[in-house]
Amino acid sequence: MKKIGLLLVALLMLCSIPVSSVAAAGNGGWDYQGWRDFYYNYTYDWWDTTNVQSTGGSVLIQANSAIGYVEMWEHDPGSSNDDFVGSVNLSEWESKYWNINSYVDGSNNRAEVYVRTYQNPGNYAAIYFWD
Repeated sequence: MKKIGLLLVALLMLCSIPVSSVAAAGNGGWDYQGWRDFYYNYTYDWWDTTNVQSTGGSVLIQANSAIGYVEMWEHDPGSSNDDFVGSVNLSEWESKYWNINSYVDGSNNRAEVYVRTYQNPGNYAAIYFWD
């Protein structure tokens, strides 16, 4: 009988831990990093998003429209120093993730990733990022 009472007390204590404190503890879930519009690069004739910083692990992207072929790149300072991460064809609300541990670098110990496409993604196209 004492064992059942102790088990009930333990369960009640476990249930009283706020969910937000578990999420804040870095449970390996996705952290939303915001959305980025595409900007046309007149020099190279393609569309890029701005950078999102990541500490490593995986980065997930999601398109709000049928963008089609996109590439993920990791930005490094200087001319032509960016690293190709991968590519995918994205339909509306489709997502893709990549492991970017090997791209974490620099004095900030971060990977600065962005998405590129070679066809006009449309006026309202955006990429949502999770880290």
